[in-house]
Amino acid sequence: MLSISTAYWPSAEEGDEILDEADRLGFGSIELSNYTGRKPLEEMLPALRRKRLQVVSLHNPCPKYEPRLFPWEVDRPEPLLTATDREEREAALRLVEKTMELAADLEARALVLHLGQTDLPPQEEWLRELHDRERTETDEGRERMTAMLDERVKAGEAVWDALRFSLEEITRKGERLDLFLGVENRIYIHEVPTYDEIEKILAAFAGGNFRYWHDVGHATVHQNLGLVDINGVLDRLGKHLIGLHIHDAMGYDDHLAPGQGDTDFASLPPHLNPETIRVIETHPQASEETLLEGVAMLKDVGIIEPTG
Repeated sequence: MLSISTAYWPSAEEGDEILDEADRLGFGSIELSNYTGRKPLEEMLPALRRKRLQVVSLHNPCPKYEPRLFPWEVDRPEPLLTATDREEREAALRLVEKTMELAADLEARALVLHLGQTDLPPQEEWLRELHDRERTETDEGRERMTAMLDERVKAGEAVWDALRFSLEEITRKGERLDLFLGVENRIYIHEVPTYDEIEKILAAFAGGNFRYWHDVGHATVHQNLGLVDINGVLDRLGKHLIGLHIHDAMGYDDHLAPGQGDTDFASLPPHLNPETIRVIETHPQASEETLLEGVAMLKDVGIIEPTG
């Protein structure tokens, strides 16, 4: 079964508009996105509780975070689970807990988590410049990336204790609610987690309810920038895979319709099983025509069954 994220309609002000559009495009199930506001979400809830559409997953925080004039909001759109400031970290935990409760109420299987970030400055400008100059695979490119990744490891270690505290709180509640927790690969280098950190988390909480949530477009960007080999990532993490965010990327531009970028979608099916959650997460810049073409392509390569 293929679902669609409500991220395709981030500015929709009416819940019925989102449900009607998902129906019209042929989707019988959805993921509730962290872009979806409180008003449309509350309008959708009665219909979703009646199973008008199946909710397969929620993306934390849902509904979209509304600023409360806290100090940390100057630098980021929502509080972080990696925050060393206790007040901020507890605010982040409250958001997760509320979204988990909503997920359980709607009988969703999984919650998708963004874990936070490090103090490493953003690295994207020079990485993109290397890509544009076709210097990624040169000695210069590899040397700069090696040095940067070493710094990223140190930055991740600095927030590990705060992150582990948060994850311990989250997993206890997730187990009570019988909810899988999908740790998503983020797109920016300073964000948490890296692929190595995902492995570290899954090992630290082995036997619990944390799983890997593979964002296809993010991984394509990482491969295009010379940071990872996607098949290598899936060979390492595939046994923990709970779900996919399916969108495409061209160079370092992501959230395109599937088939409109560089992703090798045909390489994905060997890593999937019948229980893997599959969610289209294109953004509004993808036209309806390219979105539906992408759905047909996903059927052709075996990511979804022809009758899905």
